[in-house]
Amino acid sequence: MTEIDFITRATRLMGEFSYAERERHYERLFDLLQEVAPFQDAAIFLLDERKRKIELESSRGRPVDLVHVVEFEMGMGFSAWVASERRIVLLDNLKGRQAGDMGSFLSVPLLVGDDLVGVVNFGHAEQGAFTQPQAERVQVVASLLAGILAKNLLIARLQRQNEKIRRMNRKLKEAQQKLVEAEKGAAVSATVVSLNHEINNPLQIISGNLQLARQSSDNEEVKAKLAVAEEQLERVAKVLRKLREVQQPLFAEYIPGDEEKMIELGEGE
Repeated sequence: MTEIDFITRATRLMGEFSYAERERHYERLFDLLQEVAPFQDAAIFLLDERKRKIELESSRGRPVDLVHVVEFEMGMGFSAWVASERRIVLLDNLKGRQAGDMGSFLSVPLLVGDDLVGVVNFGHAEQGAFTQPQAERVQVVASLLAGILAKNLLIARLQRQNEKIRRMNRKLKEAQQKLVEAEKGAAVSATVVSLNHEINNPLQIISGNLQLARQSSDNEEVKAKLAVAEEQLERVAKVLRKLREVQQPLFAEYIPGDEEKMIELGEGE
């Protein structure tokens, strides 16, 4: 594969990259990188802007890294050191306990200008598996990948922020609705207190006078009419008692099709 062919393929691949389908695109990216630097294991680490630490994003084989137990400024492992230094590291003659069964290691920072996006690592069991020209080709893909990832990460963050705003708006509307209901309840409570104060006392006086008039009258027709009046007064008093018991008012149409509402108190009220 010529240099031009490689850059063309890398550019096309990065142009099609979508963070929403990143795993599928990462697989295609690993396929391309496999042709450039024949690795056995590879891993992509991305920077968490909030934590200012790099975290594993995707891998093929093992999530390759060195000195996993050592913590650097930008996280655990050698990748965090590469992220801080922002330069390519090629180690082609590894041995010892820290290297494990890895003979070659290549780490390339993902940069957009001076801004870090992440790090991509490659590992191979054999020593001398990676060369400097291969590292330079990987850097070409890394530059393209960094730009695309930065854009897609920004889009993903904006989408998360938009979703957060939508959730907050829903909660705000719910709170506003509860406030409206609370205000309705408070208005109903104030109205009930006023009704009891302004109507209940006169009702008691009228009821007492009706009872006295009924007991004093010898006219049965008049007594019957006074009894009906007492029943109606008792009905008014019952409505006032029910209003005092209302905790969460339920509204119903007063006249079908009309905007005016009435409080439901039960059948016959």
